[in-house]
Amino acid sequence: MKFTSAELEIIKQYPYKSQREVLQLLPTRCIDSVRKKAHKLGLTREPKPKWTKKEENILKKFHSIAKKDLKEMLPRHSWKAIKLKLNDIGLSRPRFTEISQATFTDVDRGWLAALIDSEGSIGAYIANKRLIIPRISIANTCKELMQRTKNILGSEGTIQCVRPSKYGWKPCYIIHIFSIPRIHSILKQLEPLLIAKKEQAKVMIRFCESRFQNKK
Repeated sequence: MKFTSAELEIIKQYPYKSQREVLQLLPTRCIDSVRKKAHKLGLTREPKPKWTKKEENILKKFHSIAKKDLKEMLPRHSWKAIKLKLNDIGLSRPRFTEISQATFTDVDRGWLAALIDSEGSIGAYIANKRLIIPRISIANTCKELMQRTKNILGSEGTIQCVRPSKYGWKPCYIIHIFSIPRIHSILKQLEPLLIAKKEQAKVMIRFCESRFQNKK
């Protein structure tokens, strides 16, 4: 059975649409016949780009940021490919309700506020020369201290070990938090207790709330 002109126009979309999408538009055709016709017309799918080490590190570090921002940082990969890669490396994106409603005990709140005041920073990471990604960072050479911090922060706290650049120095352990809802939740709870980082916390809270407004 010959392909009609209308079907041929749909087949021309073969390199750009998923096989499922093409078959939905051609319900009377099987995938083998569509592939053969596309091949005769010189239409082939571009191979999926392989993940580079740099892209994997970006995904591991920034997997909790907004979907739009993460896609902009990984322009070679589709959102489906990003989610599959996250699953392959054993990571998952936190749900908004889980991270925005999380609360600390009074003891943990005071402990975290003191730690951020002394060992932390509240700022932003600039990606692709124009993408502003807010972050909270906490660093210390005591692994046990950072492990307790991770336990309090839950899934949002991933410890990164930075090897010393000079002989005799201790390795430094760093926790970065990039999720805007989580940063907002943390700072809203800690800001009344902060001293050295109080003004930075206020500015960051306003920034996070402006991003929430832009999404409405």
